Amino acid sequence: MANREDSFEKDTVFDREPKNSMSGAVRAGFFTGSMWAVCMLLVCTIVGIAFSGFNRGLAICLSLIIAGIAGGILQQVWFNYRATRRFTYGMRLFLFGITYLVVLAACALMGNWLPAGNPYAWITFVVIYLVVFAVMTVCIGHSLTVRSIEYKKQLDAYKRNRKADDE
Repeated sequence: MANREDSFEKDTVFDREPKNSMSGAVRAGFFTGSMWAVCMLLVCTIVGIAFSGFNRGLAICLSLIIAGIAGGILQQVWFNYRATRRFTYGMRLFLFGITYLVVLAACALMGNWLPAGNPYAWITFVVIYLVVFAVMTVCIGHSLTVRSIEYKKQLDAYKRNRKADDE
């Protein structure tokens, strides 16, 4: 029986097991620390709004927090939620992209990221979003393809070893 270090199973950020590698521990620490940082920023922003009103700086901070949290939630809903897995990957990618664009536009409006009366600023915002989304989609697609090839090689090697052991 191969131990965890020898298998292709990697440390994940959210598992509860002790991390086998320094990089696994650092990744888990980064995500845990990020979660706490966002929670602290959210509490401070809400307290600031309660005591001083909804000013431009607090609006930007709150809108950025909402945009980040919403991105994580939408990613989980469109790619990991069992009910949405019945859609093709391309459809889920499209639906994620559209829903996140709507959320970002609402956050941009709330946080006054762009001048409300300037359509060119909003068109530029959408174009930049689409370019970034396309680049990230290509990069993630390439990564998934490489991983798929690696897994296929490992599965083929496993099958060859099993066949050799059975003979």
